[in-house]
Amino acid sequence: MNKIKISSEVSNKIVKDWLVQFPSLQRYKSTNKLLKRVRFVVYGIELEKYVSTGYRPRFVMYNLLDVSGNISITCIDKILKNNKGLDVSIKYVQHENTYLDACRMMKLQASIDFAKESSIEEIIEAILTFIEKDILGTPYYSCLAVMQLSRLLDSEAKKESYFNKAVDELNKIPRHILEMKIKDFDSWIENIRNLTPIELEKIELENLKKIKV
Repeated sequence: MNKIKISSEVSNKIVKDWLVQFPSLQRYKSTNKLLKRVRFVVYGIELEKYVSTGYRPRFVMYNLLDVSGNISITCIDKILKNNKGLDVSIKYVQHENTYLDACRMMKLQASIDFAKESSIEEIIEAILTFIEKDILGTPYYSCLAVMQLSRLLDSEAKKESYFNKAVDELNKIPRHILEMKIKDFDSWIENIRNLTPIELEKIELENLKKIKV
């Protein structure tokens, strides 16, 4: 899709209005992304320039432990829906009259409390909720995030439970599709299972040197 240009004045006004409703988020550089970093993920709201006359809000989460080239990968990318299950698109000329309703819907649909710093377990639960409801997408990147993040939990029971849930979801993907990303599935699984928090911190530090959201 071609990039859509709107005036910086309009774009800045929209971003500022949303930041008032989500004060714990920060604008990422001069983009239309309002984000917050918690440990090994960054999450927040993207006000996607969808058409020349409007934008649509998305709940996004990026896994800092997984990159492609120098781009961080989303493990959640959820378009805001209205009460009919349709994508919410806000016309720029109607922004003042409609964005507050969209903000309220975002708080209900995001599966993360933006006002507080979510725990790793709450982040994992949010990703699993996204996997469950995202019937059209392939959950590879979301499952990978759950598997990696589960290694940070103190409870051995929860650590293995979440890890195995992610593996179960991966096993629903046709094997020929998985093999496009993973050569030896069983070894790949065990390598992630054996990751330590210290190793994950090293991976994150290396990724932060080269990635952009």
